[in-house]
Amino acid sequence: MTANPLTALTGRRADVMRDPDVERVARRIMREAVEVGRAAGAALTDAHVDRAVHWLQHVPEGSTTSMREDRLAGRPLEYDALTGAVVRAAEHHGIDVPANRFVLALLSAIEQEGRAA
Repeated sequence: MTANPLTALTGRRADVMRDPDVERVARRIMREAVEVGRAAGAALTDAHVDRAVHWLQHVPEGSTTSMREDRLAGRPLEYDALTGAVVRAAEHHGIDVPANRFVLALLSAIEQEGRAA
């Protein structure tokens, strides 16, 4: 729910997760999702965020994501099943998720551009 959108938006492979500015954004996206998950009853902690970021920063060189590949190929993006699900669940629980909303808006704009072309 972070690497897919962020690689699709930047056009970069998974190495983008090693960029300190992108890491900060990724952590915020994940912390919002953890908060939503907790509200839904999941036993999530900040340690889950740390482990996920660590894993993403250590994937093999050249790794990519399906959403990046879909964007490059002009295929529909799976953002609604990932970021959209977090935003919908947040709305259900009355939780503000500004980073996820921002990413959702950007991905939606890409999709709309593709339909207009």
